Amino acid sequence: MEIASFSATQSVMCNKLSKVGPTGAVRALSQVVLRTASARLSTFQRWERSLSSPSAQALSTAGFIYRGVADQTQCISCFIVLSRWIPEHDPDFEHRRHSPTCEFVLNRQSESANRMQSSHVHSFSSLRTPPDL
Repeated sequence: MEIASFSATQSVMCNKLSKVGPTGAVRALSQVVLRTASARLSTFQRWERSLSSPSAQALSTAGFIYRGVADQTQCISCFIVLSRWIPEHDPDFEHRRHSPTCEFVLNRQSESANRMQSSHVHSFSSLRTPPDL
């Protein structure tokens, strides 16, 4: 009997933010420097984008940097390392699934809720009131 296999991201917890260079040397990275999505995106220079993984843009927006090894990405906040990416994976969802208490994840959820609430307030305030008769 064959068991159906499914593809899931793999996670490993780490205690520091690090990247492996082209020579194999591991170096620690600064969380402060990598706060912006564009700074995180810059770590994906050697990312081998293929049809088998989400885009570097989506991964960096979800709080990940590229570690320089295979398809290993690491969160700048909780330091979790995720790998085994496939195109169907949503980096935000996978981040929440593997690290639901991550400060980055919680802040993104809060920002998303605030944006939704703000757009509802704006749409209600733009409604015209009928003229007094």
